[in-house]
Amino acid sequence: MPGGVTLLAEEGEDAGKVQSVGARFSHGQITLEEAGEAMCRACASPGGGCQFLGTAATAQVVGEALGMSLTHSALAPSGHPIWLDMAKRSGRAAMAMEARGLRTRDILTDASVRNAMVLHAAFGGSTNLILHLPAVAFSAGLARPTVADWNAHQSPGAAPRRRAAERSQGTSHGAVCSWRAACPR
Repeated sequence: MPGGVTLLAEEGEDAGKVQSVGARFSHGQITLEEAGEAMCRACASPGGGCQFLGTAATAQVVGEALGMSLTHSALAPSGHPIWLDMAKRSGRAAMAMEARGLRTRDILTDASVRNAMVLHAAFGGSTNLILHLPAVAFSAGLARPTVADWNAHQSPGAAPRRRAAERSQGTSHGAVCSWRAACPR
């Protein structure tokens, strides 16, 4: 069961801005008390992940693509009735899998890893997935995605845009992140 997303704070800074509290404190822009108050007010709901498509939210969506969580369970607002219902249904699904003798290895397959790569290309989540998905595949005893695999599953139109950008800049690189024309060189 994914942790869901933490809702935006009704009062205070969002999770993106509050991450700069340490830097602002060290530069004398806020006091220790102000830093503590900002941190305490940043999350409007218990648990959950980032309020944007960062690593945690991306992992939740990809977990669905891998078949490791129930459909529509990713990004449910943490602590809310829909999230609590999803937790109950996830528990029932786990018990049903146990009763049928299904194991993770029956669900997590090379095909589900490819599915996760295609989904990631479609929604453009965190680039940290490039590190995490091969680790998941390796831990499951599956083939780890290669650069060629990532490039084969890039978003439609990315390769022509990248080649056009490379021609205009006189460069060419085949990095894992080649699906983004703005990829750091």
